[in-house]
Amino acid sequence: DKDKAERKRENKEDTALPPPALPPFCPLFASLVNILQCDVMLYIMGTILQWAVEHHGSAWSESMLQRVLHLIGMALQEEKHHLENAVEGHVQTFTFTQKISKPGDAPHNSPSILAMLETLQNAPSLEAHKDMIRWLLKMFNAIKKIRECSSSSPVAEAEGTIMEESSRDKDKAERKRKAE
Repeated sequence: DKDKAERKRENKEDTALPPPALPPFCPLFASLVNILQCDVMLYIMGTILQWAVEHHGSAWSESMLQRVLHLIGMALQEEKHHLENAVEGHVQTFTFTQKISKPGDAPHNSPSILAMLETLQNAPSLEAHKDMIRWLLKMFNAIKKIRECSSSSPVAEAEGTIMEESSRDKDKAERKRKAE
């Protein structure tokens, strides 16, 4: 892995080492992947990313952030796998990208996980994680494009765009409020 990363760095390629794809589970354990998108897991991921954004010195560690980024990568790969192998007319239940796009609920009103990743991408103190964060954002955009291409109804696509715009507006308002 280190040699591969060094070669990529020399060729000025992306040096992120994404997590491996999850192996297919037997039907009895197929729903196990949903732990990656459960509310508790998303809350933990959001909390650690929030600590990293706000630079709470003793509240988080580099290894915590690395693990959260790894789990987000696994979830994104799983969603991509679900979308690529989806049967037409089948309702998609693994919707990690939609969940990380939504800002947190009251009483915390935290920004979305996606917004925090975008903020962390530019953080000078997290240079070691920038490639992984960039890879996660690229993967998110790739999944978003797959969803848009597979969307058969333009009404649903328009509703999704409106929801994304409102969540972005909420994130911007939240950042302004915190800055004041």
